[in-house]
Amino acid sequence: MKSRSYLRRLIRERNVTVVALMETKAVEFSRKDANWLLGGGWDFEAHPSEGLSAGFLILWRKEVELVVSGASSHTMACTIKTSHDGRLNCYFVYGPRCHHRRRIIWEDVRSFGGSNEPLLVAGDFNLILAPEEKQGGRRFLYGKDQQDFADIMQELQLVDLGFSGNRFTWSNGKQGGARILERLDRALMNSAGLIAFPNCSVQHLSRLGSDHCPWLVKVEGGDQWQQSSRLLFDSVWLDFPQSFQVVEKAWRRNAKGDSMEIVMTKFKRSIWALRRWSRQEVGNIVDRNKVLEQDIDELQNRESSDGLSDEEHMQLGVLVAAFHRGCVLEEQWWWQRAKVHWAQLGIALLLCGTLTVILWTLPTILDVLSSSFLNGNGEIATWNHCLRSPRSPGLSVRRLAPVFAAE
Repeated sequence: MKSRSYLRRLIRERNVTVVALMETKAVEFSRKDANWLLGGGWDFEAHPSEGLSAGFLILWRKEVELVVSGASSHTMACTIKTSHDGRLNCYFVYGPRCHHRRRIIWEDVRSFGGSNEPLLVAGDFNLILAPEEKQGGRRFLYGKDQQDFADIMQELQLVDLGFSGNRFTWSNGKQGGARILERLDRALMNSAGLIAFPNCSVQHLSRLGSDHCPWLVKVEGGDQWQQSSRLLFDSVWLDFPQSFQVVEKAWRRNAKGDSMEIVMTKFKRSIWALRRWSRQEVGNIVDRNKVLEQDIDELQNRESSDGLSDEEHMQLGVLVAAFHRGCVLEEQWWWQRAKVHWAQLGIALLLCGTLTVILWTLPTILDVLSSSFLNGNGEIATWNHCLRSPRSPGLSVRRLAPVFAAE
């Protein structure tokens, strides 16, 4: 649940259009599971794991033209149509540790990327290429796996896109001298891709909910169109007991005029009082999460360079726990924010020419998939609260909802 809340927050905050999850360890993945994970506005393709190993899942917004051409427990090949009738071939990888199986994947990459079309090869390759990509553990040795990787890069003219953020993407989760940090994940693009998409960028995000950090690949190209952000009645207000007190206080104030004018005046007072209260209280959920995420990033970046003391490790754990709680609250806020759930419609910003892909080696996110979380409409049953009106006299928030609901 924590990983799902974090993933959904990343999608909202970063305007993600394609999600690739590696090492899912999921034997099967259905439409109901996709609805639970991200909502009905996403298509998906999944390949089952091999027992408790590997497994691949890719999800994309329904407005994105994406065609999957091949899949295995360690790879996913697809083509994405971009603006101006362009194409981007994507090959997502979760690298096996076996040398023989690695070479099979390299042969697949050769056959898939043999044309002169733009090609993106990205994922968790499960190997490092240089000593500076590792901290702690055994000394780095350049072996046959590293040489094969360098050969395929040279043959297909693949260039490492680099990154911003934490220089390590994986941690063994231990502390002190036993802690190991490595850069196992990377994104590569061929020369045709660099010409077609010169402003590509990769960003390593905070490592939460997995031993790998999620990371973004942004492929620029085109304008963005933004829908109206007009705020009407927010159904999430119903889940905050304080909202009843806000309405009651506003409703009790005297108003002049005939009966209808009095009612309309009190309606307007109540909705404006709720909006002011929402900006101060509910809106702070998003702001608090942003501050927590910045603090976590700062500590993890310091960890990758100078290391952390035991006290700082404890502080990092407290921040991560607080951030997870905040993600759940923020998800609830967005889920109920409008008349139609954001997960069904997509976020307000519709990307026309910019493709944003998030990749995450996340072995825990699919472990909690269960139909018990879903009701008959595919909604999260635990969030469909049955709120009671306050016992005190006056107009309840529930009765205000249909009056100010979005048309």
